[in-house]
Amino acid sequence: MPETSAADPLRSADGGFVPVSAWSGGFADPDRIDGAIVLSVDGQVFLDEDYGDLVDRLWAYILTMLEEPGEKDSVEAFFPGRPLRLAFRRVGGGRLPASVGR
Repeated sequence: MPETSAADPLRSADGGFVPVSAWSGGFADPDRIDGAIVLSVDGQVFLDEDYGDLVDRLWAYILTMLEEPGEKDSVEAFFPGRPLRLAFRRVGGGRLPASVGR
């Protein structure tokens, strides 16, 4: 089984990222939470702070997309605030490779 690591730091007012567990501020707009998803599988980083966006919406997109491949061979969506495409493609063996790009 692959070793997976995930975190979702939030973007602070100074533009840096703060782990959710250390976040002490509120949100100017709770419907637009800026942050990042940091995701690695077997030591290979797939997403990091360079892909920062509206993290609450991005998680919702990912979860919705993970439900859809049972019905389709592939699914894709764009990051909520950036022209980056996130895609999942169903392959044999229960694998679901993902890609990020323009």
